[in-house]
Amino acid sequence: IISDQKRQKIQIKEKIYDHKPRLMSQITWMKKQE
Repeated sequence: IISDQKRQKIQIKEKIYDHKPRLMSQITWMKKQE
């Protein structure tokens, strides 16, 4: 059984990985706007 704390950490990691591509595309978009 996975403890709630571990599950929360995993969810946070997944959220971070989820946001990474979006963040990178935002950075490249900002560079294009310059």
